[in-house]
Amino acid sequence: METNETFAPLEGAPSIAYGLVRSLAFQERVRTSRSQLRVLFGEAGRRSVPWGCLWYELNGNIYQFGSGVDKLPGTRGPNGKGVNAYGLKMMGEGLPASMTVGDGDFKWVQGEVDLSKLVSPEGIDSIQQKISDIRDGSLKGQIYQSRMRARALGLPIREDSDNCTSFIGRQIADQLKLDLPEYMPLDLFSRLQELDAPQDELDRELEQVLSVPEEELMLQFEELLAGQTLWKGVTGFTASLPKSLTWKGLSDKIKNLT
Repeated sequence: METNETFAPLEGAPSIAYGLVRSLAFQERVRTSRSQLRVLFGEAGRRSVPWGCLWYELNGNIYQFGSGVDKLPGTRGPNGKGVNAYGLKMMGEGLPASMTVGDGDFKWVQGEVDLSKLVSPEGIDSIQQKISDIRDGSLKGQIYQSRMRARALGLPIREDSDNCTSFIGRQIADQLKLDLPEYMPLDLFSRLQELDAPQDELDRELEQVLSVPEEELMLQFEELLAGQTLWKGVTGFTASLPKSLTWKGLSDKIKNLT
């Protein structure tokens, strides 16, 4: 997560409707073994990360490269929230990187690009191996450094360091033999979109569903979920989506609207 003083921060807000759409599409990719290599952009405009961040969707999991500084002793802010000055200093100097894995907070995802058909299966395996090595600690020397914090402290950028953007950029650049020097999330994401990767049928369906206004999508979800689950639990992503709520059910319903 980085900032750039040259431009005003992006404004953004979470979307329950589009988050549910993207979550269902993700589940469908996993179910049909199509979740291979995708880059997600999101959280632009969120208070703690106004410039957004990038995640990998890789072989059915969502990964984020980061510092893990909030898990280190003495780095938490008041009442255990946020990161204190000591933690921010560590991020500026650089520290061993961490790799988190989870389901992804899809209500904050604002864009995604599928690279599965551009990167070879061997290349995808190589990226997966590096992520696994970071997670299990077998890869030593992988450093996270915040560009913003380093500049604020007057420190140079370490050649052995990455942030969440440059980590992804280096690997994609290596696989596709490109120059991707960007370290700001939106800049790299825009470059990846310019690669014009081939879309499959599911991505075309996703594009169509995401073109529907949020208010209309919420009405469709309410009809699909009537009497089956607590709507509050689903909208807050605090409960698993009911099995009756499927990508096919939603996409078919949207096709009938048009």
